[in-house]
Amino acid sequence: MKLAKLLNTTVFTGFLVVSSQTWAHQEGDVVVGLFGMIINSELNEEPLKLTSTGFEFDGIALSIDSQSMPAVGVTYFFTDNFAIESYLGLPPRFDVDLSGFAPLDGTVASTQILAALAFLQYYYVVPNTLITLHVGVGMAYAVLSDIKVDPDLYVLDPTLSFTADNSLAGAIQLGAELNVSENMTARVTYGKMKLAVDTEFATSLLGGTRLDFSTTITIDPDLWLIGLAYEF
Repeated sequence: MKLAKLLNTTVFTGFLVVSSQTWAHQEGDVVVGLFGMIINSELNEEPLKLTSTGFEFDGIALSIDSQSMPAVGVTYFFTDNFAIESYLGLPPRFDVDLSGFAPLDGTVASTQILAALAFLQYYYVVPNTLITLHVGVGMAYAVLSDIKVDPDLYVLDPTLSFTADNSLAGAIQLGAELNVSENMTARVTYGKMKLAVDTEFATSLLGGTRLDFSTTITIDPDLWLIGLAYEF
């Protein structure tokens, strides 16, 4: 009886070890994943500055909301533990909100943001488990396109305009994956980006004369990726 129990324990332990070794990534592996990406923007409201003089209008500010989107990720392992990973998310539409200026309080414009991310990663297999942890540092590039001013606001101000520049940002990530089948893993990753967007805003509602304003909207979003990945 003791021998049978010892054999069962040995077989079970051996299975865990073999599973852990079997599921460890190896040099040359390519992993493709489909994820839900959540971009949770910090609600930083940046004061508008008069472009001509640099004067700040305290209390009048712009901010960008949070959104979610589908994303594709590709990972290439150039050693057993180090990899390069990139993500590309289907561009969602973000609202640009103005606060502190009663005639235009609320959403004044919207823009699509295409977020492309690339990371250098380190992977660590937790011994005797099916779990792999990873950390990464990298860059994110945000492309802002199809900027639209709220059409209802043109009734108040036909000269209203909003523009925004593309932006490059640093990023870090921390994640884990669980092996669920021979070549598939379930993955969750948290990332943080230091992202700021230079914008320009123009209106004639202050005194009847068209005034141009500029500000940098600090988004600094939290980034969540949840999905499945397949190893080739």
